[in-house]
Amino acid sequence: LKPETIVLNGDTLDLFAVSRYPKDIRHTQTLTYERNAYHKFLKILHDITAPFKSKIYECEANHSGNGQHSRWWRYLSNQIKEISELDIVKENLSYEKIFFPNESWNRVKLVEHVELTKGFIIAHGDVVRKKGGMSAVGLLEKWYCSMIVNHTHRMGSSFQRLPSIGTQEERIIRFYENGCSCKIEGCSYASAVNWQNGFSIVNYSDKNVAVEQCLVENKAVSISTLGKTL
Repeated sequence: LKPETIVLNGDTLDLFAVSRYPKDIRHTQTLTYERNAYHKFLKILHDITAPFKSKIYECEANHSGNGQHSRWWRYLSNQIKEISELDIVKENLSYEKIFFPNESWNRVKLVEHVELTKGFIIAHGDVVRKKGGMSAVGLLEKWYCSMIVNHTHRMGSSFQRLPSIGTQEERIIRFYENGCSCKIEGCSYASAVNWQNGFSIVNYSDKNVAVEQCLVENKAVSISTLGKTL
């Protein structure tokens, strides 16, 4: 596809080792393991996309990133308390400083969200409802702009037409839950989770956006944009 932009939509690292969840020692991943695995993934992503120079972003999220609700900074705030607000500490213990590769090839940038085109946002999200598509409705009602989110680990979509009135033009808001790319079987958080693996391909211009949601099932994915199954 040679994408112009790749968005890793948050929770790229689980950071389970510093979570508040009770841990089963048989399933706990160390910070070093997660960090090294992420660096290997980013190097592969770099090598694949280097010929066409894709922009690579990672969105702030509740597990990864520097946000107020990120697992990393909640842990630091609890462990080192007031020290964590010092500028030198915030800089040297930032999520990027600790978990991004300190290599010349590294192109990933941490951002709050990515606006692909006017009124179409990619962000991690912060609303969770029971089934796929329901969280999309919840976030649509919160933001009233078109978005792709990943927080729920499920796939689904919801659409709403806002009719024209006065000077307000008619528009359609579209919201997509984008699935996840984590291992679903053997999840450390719960049994029989109703998650789905998947991703989205977005074609866009200044006025139009087309989203193809690609569901990964039994290690295969059918991609209409490519006209093939991988």
